[in-house]
Amino acid sequence: MSRSTLRQRIRALLTLGESPRKLKMAFATGVFIAFCPLVGLHTLLAVAVTWLFRFNPVAVMVGAFINNPWTFVPIYGGGLWLGLLLWPPTTELPRISFVGISFVDFLTQLRPYLIPFVLGTTLAGLVASLLAYWVMHMLILGYRRAARAKATEPGPDPQGP
Repeated sequence: MSRSTLRQRIRALLTLGESPRKLKMAFATGVFIAFCPLVGLHTLLAVAVTWLFRFNPVAVMVGAFINNPWTFVPIYGGGLWLGLLLWPPTTELPRISFVGISFVDFLTQLRPYLIPFVLGTTLAGLVASLLAYWVMHMLILGYRRAARAKATEPGPDPQGP
């Protein structure tokens, strides 16, 4: 995503006609969904949360789509790493073999990683959503302050000099 595209999306988000509190909550909830350990269900969760809490769908989706093909590995790898720090395995974790296994075998091999993964991604999601709330708060305040200043600044004299 280019800088100009990111800037346009942030501007679109900040100009929504929502109350600042609801806008911040919607975006932060979307960010939490981005870190949610239910891989592959982010869009469905975002739609459900939007409907359930009557959030603005743009704000929720922008937050939820922080998890995308470019951020998938850092988000889930970091979440697993954090989970393994907080919930260390009692035995040595098995190496995952991808050679000639079925889907059920693969899930069986992942079982020791499940609790650390869920714990780590959930905790990282909570921290990221709190940070997103604060960042959105600062962006909204700055944007609205600039908009008020622009609205009150005197324009050119229509009668000329």
